[in-house]
Amino acid sequence: DVGTSSVKALLVSKTGEVVNSATPEYPFQTPKPMWAETDPDVWWEATKRAIRSLLGEVNPNEIVAVGLTGQMHGMVALDGKGKAQTLETANILIATGSEVTPLPGVEIDEKQIVSSTGALSLPKVPKTMAVIGAGVIGLELGSVWRRLGSEVTVIEFLDFVLPGMDGEVQKNVQRILKKQGMNFKMKTKVTGAKAAKTGVTLTMEPRDGGDAETLKVDTVLVAIGRRPFTDGLGAKEAGVEMTDRGFIPVDTDFQTNVEGIYAIGDVIGGAMLAHKAEDEGVVCAEIMAGQTGHIDYDAIPGIVYTHPEIASVGKTEEQLKEAGIEYKSGKYPFTANSRSRCNGDTDGFVKILADKKTDRILGAHVRFDTTTPRHPAWLKKRFAAAADCGEVSITQMNWASSEIVTAVAKFLMEQGYGCE
Repeated sequence: DVGTSSVKALLVSKTGEVVNSATPEYPFQTPKPMWAETDPDVWWEATKRAIRSLLGEVNPNEIVAVGLTGQMHGMVALDGKGKAQTLETANILIATGSEVTPLPGVEIDEKQIVSSTGALSLPKVPKTMAVIGAGVIGLELGSVWRRLGSEVTVIEFLDFVLPGMDGEVQKNVQRILKKQGMNFKMKTKVTGAKAAKTGVTLTMEPRDGGDAETLKVDTVLVAIGRRPFTDGLGAKEAGVEMTDRGFIPVDTDFQTNVEGIYAIGDVIGGAMLAHKAEDEGVVCAEIMAGQTGHIDYDAIPGIVYTHPEIASVGKTEEQLKEAGIEYKSGKYPFTANSRSRCNGDTDGFVKILADKKTDRILGAHVRFDTTTPRHPAWLKKRFAAAADCGEVSITQMNWASSEIVTAVAKFLMEQGYGCE
């Protein structure tokens, strides 16, 4: 997974934000990590080496391209040397993932105008950067480059960041990123981009009408989303039904309209998350083997690797209101947490949404630092024991990382625990 693995490697740069935010009230933040004394470009080269070590190199003997033959249960595989081999199998699983969604009028060259992949291999830290799209990828990579010294402007068509996230989280995230020095142009449409030796000039106009304007930057990151990677796969020729947007419809067993051909992950829609696809792959394999399997999509967490991090699992307040579900909300701000106050890092909070009548947990949303993670198993036992006694308390989450808290919330949701 290029995106998640790489952003995790880049997240180490968050300590730079702590250094920059040192104040007289929190002088103990001033000690700098080793890389803080290093030129950003030198540090970036070291980070790229770390990313390459995470991703590894493709083995030339591995299968690097696959396409359906158009015949039932047949496909052609190309190895790293371009040699074709026809394979016959009882079942075929399509899991080709997704690719960057292009933006009309903006041609990606992976040099000056880059995708999320190209943004991981820039030769140096750009002085100025424009990020088109305020979704997960745009904010993750935009905040990384901001902490490395770039002047970052995020351009978003909508009037809020992180579509699909809880509304309170959206507002909190944008406020914090603004405080970190990121600029936002909301309700703005990018209509074109012209690259030259001196930089890239973007043409923009207000979404709701108005005069066009331009913005000149060194680098442009296009992060408006991803689309299923199904072009050239041969799925249509094999009789597999596909939508106009390239998604592959499947039934509850992940089987397409063609018996014996299955699909999982980004190509079937839903949240484009590696761990969601992994769970679907496990369940699909069990079904192929004659067993049964099920996924509760409300219990699949999502993480945004900014600093502080964001994590979410289950329903948002907006989704519950739209569905007409009566709920109650419990919120714990980190301004009341001793560790956060000592570190001067009090911008975050934990919010739990529960059914108004049964107290069953419907959603959990977290926004905070990950300086003191607890082991997930320990937290699950602690929360489960408290739930059995009717004493689940949001304050018990104070010391956990965002990933750990969402893992615990997921566990409790699966077990049917409630929240006081």
